[in-house]
Amino acid sequence: MIELINEVEKNNITIDEFIILYNLYARNNNLNIINTKFNDFNMYLELEEKLFIKSIKENNVISFQLRLKGSSLIESFLTKFNIETNLNKNNKSSFDEFWTLFPSSDETDFFKKTRFLKSNKDACKKKYLELLNQYKHEDIIKALKYEVETRKNTSGNGLKFMKNSLTWLNQKEFEIILENLKENIPTQTDWTTNSI
Repeated sequence: MIELINEVEKNNITIDEFIILYNLYARNNNLNIINTKFNDFNMYLELEEKLFIKSIKENNVISFQLRLKGSSLIESFLTKFNIETNLNKNNKSSFDEFWTLFPSSDETDFFKKTRFLKSNKDACKKKYLELLNQYKHEDIIKALKYEVETRKNTSGNGLKFMKNSLTWLNQKEFEIILENLKENIPTQTDWTTNSI
């Protein structure tokens, strides 16, 4: 532990700043977060000045992301100190399963293709791995399979109104499907009428 602290200080950051960097890295890589009792905004600003992170302002909300320098620092620590990250390799294959199951386009046996449904694979992967912090992979896949099957077999429009992959994940389309499945709503019911 002392060696780790010394190495952190050699990089001109405090242990608290190191934990902030690690947590930002962990969120992006689906790792366990280190729980802390501090949340000092000034530390984030100092890390931004040192070019480890960058601030992003959207809708009057400021969030922080690792820069390459911050990400590289954390990765070097993980390697140097052989820190077990518990990075679940299954999460990567989980995304691959999702990506394989998601329809490429709205084309079905009865309808010609009018648009692609898979979009922005990298952003989808990042969002999917974030969602795995709150939802089970099996549930997301169950909802996806249900939606595709229902749209193909009972909807008069096939996949025409299915959202593209990134929108489907961002809007958590699987939530309403899972809720309806729990309530045993018949498959003839169009669950999409419940979504905004």
